[in-house]
Amino acid sequence: MGKARTGFYTVQGETLTRTHTFCPKCGPGVIMAQHGSPRPRRSCGKCGYSEADKAPAPKAEKPARAPKGPKSK
Repeated sequence: MGKARTGFYTVQGETLTRTHTFCPKCGPGVIMAQHGSPRPRRSCGKCGYSEADKAPAPKAEKPARAPKGPKSK
């Protein structure tokens, strides 16, 4: 017998809604784990497939520095 899957579904009135997604490779019945920080992502424990929740923030570029050397007049 498997463990109870509490928290994977919510009940609102007479409708049942999944809170987690199924693995696109394994198909229906294999629920993907949701991981939090530092890298929010979803992953499948059966096949190892993973996907990021959102794109990482782009790194800010440092401003260019003036070249060092003798000062001109």
